[in-house]
Amino acid sequence: MVDRFVLRVCNLRQITQKHFTKDDKLGVRLTKVGLKRFFQSWEKYLDEPMAGIEENLSIENVIRQQIDSLASHIREIEKYEPVMIGNKSKCDM
Repeated sequence: MVDRFVLRVCNLRQITQKHFTKDDKLGVRLTKVGLKRFFQSWEKYLDEPMAGIEENLSIENVIRQQIDSLASHIREIEKYEPVMIGNKSKCDM
């Protein structure tokens, strides 16, 4: 999801070359304006409905469900069920 988001903000020119700065010690980094723009876009992205799943859930809610499901699996409470994007069935783990 993060990779998809980063590619999206770059392709839509929401983040451009002017939003980066080069520092000899720290490398290439987002400027303050770039960071603000990045996180504003990220917040909007999280509110969007997740494409490719049956339920009408936001991306943020899908992430939260996956975190809860993984935590329950680690605690041996329930079996982990990953979200399958674009596929209505779930896989076994």
